[in-house]
Amino acid sequence: MTGAESSTIFGNYSENPIFNSEVPLSYEHIPDIDDIVGRDEEIKKLTNTLQRLPQGEHAVPFMVTGDTGYGKTTVVKSVLDELETEMTNVGLDFVYTYIEDRENEREVLRKLTKDLDLDYNGSDLSMYYQRLREEIKERDLNYTIVLDDIDALFNKNGRKDHGNTVLKKLYEARKDVMNNSDGSLLIIGVTNNANITTQLDPKNRSRYADDAIQFSPYNANQLRQILRVRAEKAFKSHALEEGVVGKIAAQVAQGQGDARKAIRILRKAGKIAENNEFEKVRKKHVDEAKVRVERESVLQTAKNLPKQKKIMLYSILEEKRKSPKYKHLFSKYEKVCRNEDVNPVGERQRRNIIEDLDMLGLISTETVTVKDGRGNTNAVNVEIEEEEVREDFVEYMDEEVFGYE
Repeated sequence: MTGAESSTIFGNYSENPIFNSEVPLSYEHIPDIDDIVGRDEEIKKLTNTLQRLPQGEHAVPFMVTGDTGYGKTTVVKSVLDELETEMTNVGLDFVYTYIEDRENEREVLRKLTKDLDLDYNGSDLSMYYQRLREEIKERDLNYTIVLDDIDALFNKNGRKDHGNTVLKKLYEARKDVMNNSDGSLLIIGVTNNANITTQLDPKNRSRYADDAIQFSPYNANQLRQILRVRAEKAFKSHALEEGVVGKIAAQVAQGQGDARKAIRILRKAGKIAENNEFEKVRKKHVDEAKVRVERESVLQTAKNLPKQKKIMLYSILEEKRKSPKYKHLFSKYEKVCRNEDVNPVGERQRRNIIEDLDMLGLISTETVTVKDGRGNTNAVNVEIEEEEVREDFVEYMDEEVFGYE
């Protein structure tokens, strides 16, 4: 039936004047290492850290830090793929497991046992570590574990701290493997939190924090190159108006230099052009795409917050004062809690919640002088730029969380 005329609703897809494929613009797409732009220094540092493994030696555990969209995941996965090829070439058994956004010890261990096919799903967590050690030693396996978004494992606002426990027990397993086999166990942490070392206990800090690899923001030229590499594969020839890529790169570079955001804007601009039956992606589509991407990102982040953080953010957005001081904000927060029959948390936890919202980029805090000049106090600024996004979140809280219109 190849080449036959289609009678289904999908029949005209091949006539799409915009896209060849959207895969190069997807989050899951990992480019070849030769196509990675602006990360030569980071690739070199990772390679230097891992170069002992193909020689049958051990590499030192380390952390990779840098904000969202700085290329951490792409670079780490690409370098490990290269390492896997090299280990095979020299006849060494190598496996790596990439674990993303796990919030407790059991989730991490189940992922490890699944990837290594260890056939254990019991309640005794110590058995997971024992099976892991046995498997590595029996096979003389070179095993690397990457804990991406590792900060999700650490204690926040009274939640149990799984991060230090996991790192401690994996390090103990590593010592056993090193001393009793020709295999190896390497642990790599990846995080957006540049201050991750403050979450580590003293022993883990000495084991994991000395060799951190820091990723920095992309500049406009690097973003332009990244987008061009992706665009050449994603779009049909002449589907982009001249200046589209440069405009996106310049706009994103003025913010946090987030390549992931730049790629999302490019894809969204293409979808806007496609859905409106344009034959080219134009610069005006970039403006609309940028607003939509920021809107979706902020709303998704806000909607995934625990309820107490949602209430605090809602209180901040509903507090009509410009840059409300903590005193006024806490009063508003308590009123919302009373109206919804929710127990308010104490002042220390409120301040922790505000710090977390600040880290997420939803708000910012500042120290201001009180009117009489006899001291300082803290105030909050909203970092959600688009008024429509703020209104959308308030509406979401009213309807979906509080249940009233």
